[in-house]
Amino acid sequence: VFVFFGGTDQYNITGKALEALSFPEFSHLDVDVVIGSHNPHRAKIEQQVKKHPHAKLFVQVDNIAELMVQADFALGAGGATTWERLCLGLPSIVVTIAENQNPFTEYLHKDEYIKWLGTQETLDVQTLRQAICDTVERNSIISLQSSKGMEIVPGDGSSQVARVLMNG
Repeated sequence: VFVFFGGTDQYNITGKALEALSFPEFSHLDVDVVIGSHNPHRAKIEQQVKKHPHAKLFVQVDNIAELMVQADFALGAGGATTWERLCLGLPSIVVTIAENQNPFTEYLHKDEYIKWLGTQETLDVQTLRQAICDTVERNSIISLQSSKGMEIVPGDGSSQVARVLMNG
């Protein structure tokens, strides 16, 4: 499981995700948690990571795509990283942390590209826990989101621009 809610994560959604992942049914999951170096909740997150038998904390990484590729699914924010997760075929449970993220996140949820749990204001640990359970128990969710994500964001943007420039 890849967990990343932005570099700052001022609402500490990472902490809620780790709380949800601390339930016994998830103790077998490998969890990679990424935060920025200026995360105001770093000390608490470090303590939560230590309590999970298979969790690792990464601070201010340069290899975020490598961590994403290793994951089966992600817990993340609805910002720009959404497009990176889609491009890599990484199924995602998403929480929006800014109002401008809601319209496109709602669209992606409606068309089953991602699982949107709502906004950071309304998120609770039990909702997150249930979404993780659903994802772990139903591999079809992971397969569907993975293939759909790579269709909508194929990752060959520079090649497409080059073709247009060469032909146009």
